Formats: sequence, C-alpha cells, structure tokens
Amino acid sequence: MWRHKKIACQQPWIEDVASEVLMLPLPTTIGAVMRSITRNALFGRWTDEDEWKVVGEVNPAFTAIMQLAMEGRIGVDLRGPFSQFTHITVMPRAFAASPTTELRFERAA
Repeated sequence: MWRHKKIACQQPWIEDVASEVLMLPLPTTIGAVMRSITRNALFGRWTDEDEWKVVGEVNPAFTAIMQLAMEGRIGVDLRGPFSQFTHITVMPRAFAASPTTELRFERAA
C-alpha cells in the first residue's frame, strides 16, 4: 500500500479515478473496479522513442483504491495478498475518523 501513497508529483487525475471508485456500488472486488474505471491506463515514452506505450507497471485504479484505503474512506480485505479478487467494502462510520493535526495533552493526576 505504501508504494501507492499520495505524493505531490502524482498525476492530478488520480483523484478523479478515486472519485469514480467511490461512486461504484460497494462491496465489490479490486478486479471489478479495475474493469469499471474508464481511465485505467497511463501512457509514456522514452525520449528516444516516437511511439507512446502503456506503462504496465502502473494501474491508476489500484493506486486510487490503495489511497482511499489509507485515508480510511474504504475498507480493503487485508487477510491475504492483494489481487483482483480482494474485497473492497464501505468503511464503517465507527472506524472512519476525520484527519486532524491537533494534539491534546492532559496533565496526569
């Protein structure tokens, strides 16, 4: 999951993919999401090449799923290695907490 964390230089449309994931009916599987997302490929080329090719090592839908899971917006079955069969669920409200940078310290009695 850590390899898919949100970074400053990531493609801005990954957020659009994440929004599209959140509109899908849950529960579902990673594979079903990857087949449903319309923008699920990244193209690139080396400077000495004329032809653009799909960058096979990158899967925008999978990246969006991992980022949503790290943000606590969806639940991902962590009981096994990630695959197209891994289940994705709605995150129960009890486990979803809004992020904060506030620290509170109380004096010990």
